[in-house]
Amino acid sequence: MKVLFLCASLSDYFYKCINYLISDPQFEIGVVHCEPEVVAPFEFVQLEENFTSNNEIKDLTKYCLSFKPDLCYVAGWMNKEYMTVARRLRKRGTKVVAGIDTPWKRSMGQRLRVLTSHLLLRNTFDVLWVAGKRQQEYARRLGYAPEYIIDGLYVADTQLFSKVENDYTKKQLLFVGRLEEVKGVHQLYDVFIHLTEGERNGWTLRIIGNGSLSDTLKPTETIIVNAFVQPAELATIAANTSAFVLPSLYEPWGVVVQEFAAAGIPMVVSSEVNAREKYVQDGVSGFVFPAGNKKALKKTLVRLFALQTDEIAAMGQHSGMLGRQYTHADWKARLLSVMN
Repeated sequence: MKVLFLCASLSDYFYKCINYLISDPQFEIGVVHCEPEVVAPFEFVQLEENFTSNNEIKDLTKYCLSFKPDLCYVAGWMNKEYMTVARRLRKRGTKVVAGIDTPWKRSMGQRLRVLTSHLLLRNTFDVLWVAGKRQQEYARRLGYAPEYIIDGLYVADTQLFSKVENDYTKKQLLFVGRLEEVKGVHQLYDVFIHLTEGERNGWTLRIIGNGSLSDTLKPTETIIVNAFVQPAELATIAANTSAFVLPSLYEPWGVVVQEFAAAGIPMVVSSEVNAREKYVQDGVSGFVFPAGNKKALKKTLVRLFALQTDEIAAMGQHSGMLGRQYTHADWKARLLSVMN
């Protein structure tokens, strides 16, 4: 069976999903991808011959048609070339799937796409593969019946992160992500730096990532700031992490939530982090607070910091059970269900 992936960008977690398919000899895989984002420079030790950069292809349509895939996955609706290829392949009988991680928010742009979906989407994609419930609602409004919508678009490398041996006594709160305002990291920094010593209760904050706020988020005695690190190193860092925080003002999904949940780390996430629907149980495996509400964020952090080590560990155990429930094998099964 031949499967073609057209990726707007290549993230580490999706790269590992594709490699999981490549390891199965019944599949012949082709991957076309753009270069990694500067803000997240993933290092792929070895890109197999299956992977080809857009820059290396003179005629993308010809290249993809000659591959003759049975199934084509498209990530990136805004890429006109990918859309053209998808339509051509579908006319040839290829089953074409598009990924959706954008949640339904009733925006003007989304309403326009709903009105034009019969022209731009439904004649291009057979099936929409969504990240979660709010993305499923968007797909439904775009005119796709439930039998043409599948969930579980994203999955973390649970095998890597589930090997973490936790030390919840470290009292370290960790943020990993782009250092941009949309991630809410500036609000997290401001709230944490203004906590009293009693409110912090010995906790420190570690921020890891690249972005436009890098120069404004200065290290202090209680705040560590590091540049982007590779996922393998994150798994090592997780062992010294007592809780993970993602205070995003907007977060379509957030694979990083499953990564650290799988590592057995309690969660603090905003209401805009859509991955919370699967990987965070408020008050059980972590806490959820209203996005953009600094008072609520402070209250949540103080509540977390007041917990005893055994209470943190209990939350971590629940978090681990949630984070490990969806694996590469499940992801593969979802993708192959399209062919049924």
